Amino acid sequence: MLNVALCLIFYLIILLVFFRATQTVLDILSELPEASQGKVVMGNDDIDIVDVDLDDDDNPIVSDEIVINKQEALFGDKLRSSIANIENTIRNEDLKPTLEDMLSRVTAPVITPIVQEMQETYGLKNRAAQRIEKDIKDAIKTVAEENDKAQNVAIAHKEAEYKEKIEAATSEEEKIAIENEREEAISAVKVDYKDKFTKDISTTLHELPKQIIKQQEVEALQNRINSDEEKIRCHLRGFARTIPSFLMAYGDEQLTLDNFDTYVDEDVFHEVTGITLDQFRYLRDGGDDFNGHLFDAPTFNEAILEFLRKKAELANYFEDKKEDIFDYIPPQQTNQIFTPKKVVKRMVDELEKENPNIFDDSTKTYIDLYMKSGLYIAELVKRLYNNESMKQQFPDDVARLKHILENQVYGFAPSAIIYRIATNFIFGPISDDVSRKNFVQEDTIPYAKEGRIQDLVELYFEEN
Repeated sequence: MLNVALCLIFYLIILLVFFRATQTVLDILSELPEASQGKVVMGNDDIDIVDVDLDDDDNPIVSDEIVINKQEALFGDKLRSSIANIENTIRNEDLKPTLEDMLSRVTAPVITPIVQEMQETYGLKNRAAQRIEKDIKDAIKTVAEENDKAQNVAIAHKEAEYKEKIEAATSEEEKIAIENEREEAISAVKVDYKDKFTKDISTTLHELPKQIIKQQEVEALQNRINSDEEKIRCHLRGFARTIPSFLMAYGDEQLTLDNFDTYVDEDVFHEVTGITLDQFRYLRDGGDDFNGHLFDAPTFNEAILEFLRKKAELANYFEDKKEDIFDYIPPQQTNQIFTPKKVVKRMVDELEKENPNIFDDSTKTYIDLYMKSGLYIAELVKRLYNNESMKQQFPDDVARLKHILENQVYGFAPSAIIYRIATNFIFGPISDDVSRKNFVQEDTIPYAKEGRIQDLVELYFEEN
């Protein structure tokens, strides 16, 4: 079963500290393969990072000028007129409106237009629009409740003050006069708090759109930042997925981040990653306008060693194991998509089923016209090597294996990296004195389209 954790280690070999990347860095990253939702495609989109000022908590900063201009563009005189009408209506009434009455008055001329404009301008879903409506009503409720609370306290103080005066009155006439004075004082408190309520409601209705606009602008910037970061992550994940293929083709225990570029062929690297080795060095080491260090060397190096340890553990394909090293190599957008081991076994089983005792014949030859991993050839070698008839014909294990690889199995690999991957896998557990002459790098697809496969086979293997 695929060890997902080990596969994922290659997604984590790159540590990206989101920085104000130079355009050169972004241009290089955009050329890397892009891995998203399990799919890999070669980089074909430009990465355009938005330039955002951040506060100490790394939150986007939206200037007051932007907010004010946005508010003026969205609402302007219409909102000011609606608020002024509400303010004048309250001032001309004897009593301060109740919360329910206030909400009823402002909903149609103020709240609804604000919510609709926000929804249309920022593409908000209904739930987000409903949240804005609730926030506005909650703000109005807060103003009303705080005003009522303060008014009640002020009235209570007046009541207490005049209670003492009434109790100290020496005549009924004086008592009535004080009670009248008390009513006037309480009425004055109510008028004052109605005026204050009117001003506070007006201020709140003017300021709320600014707060809402600022919140939406911040969220929009944050979404853009998140999108930019995810684009970069996708490209870095795409690059990370190529590393195991390079390790299969070129890797040894001396390979590190520092010397990685000396192990791989320039053309092969560009074909697989989409960038040149010079561009890789720029990301790793930096340049005139960039400090480099885009990759985390300790994690990178440990991941290499972990993969190579697993490769060595699974190198002997003559041992019957459920997994193989290709379970740990993510598929690429290129032709590096390896046929699963169970499928390869089923293919060879079908071959043997259709041709009983086929592996008894030491003169029978087999060819893989389009090798990917070498698994198919390795399975054929394994069947031939373990065949009892072959053991009788070649009692010596080394001689039997040498005969099979030099006389019975052949293969074409479509690219340099696949050739190295396949031959390294096939010959991994085998001594160096066995010839690899039966395996060549050649893309057979053009020949197949022209019906000239046999000509190609004879060109390379006529003497065999």
